[in-house]
Amino acid sequence: HLHRLLVGVTVMTVPLMIGPGELIGLAVLYRKGEQPFTEDDVRMAELVGPATAAAVRNT
Repeated sequence: HLHRLLVGVTVMTVPLMIGPGELIGLAVLYRKGEQPFTEDDVRMAELVGPATAAAVRNT
């Protein structure tokens, strides 16, 4: 089922880390279409990942 849902979709996963080596989850980002994520998209996800992890941990 998952494979059929992802046809025509580009997916990026971002690890949600609290400190070195402590993974608390994954953020899954997707866009319709097969256009790849840009380097700027990846950099933005890497910048937002730690803040997202902290917010998740503090809830």
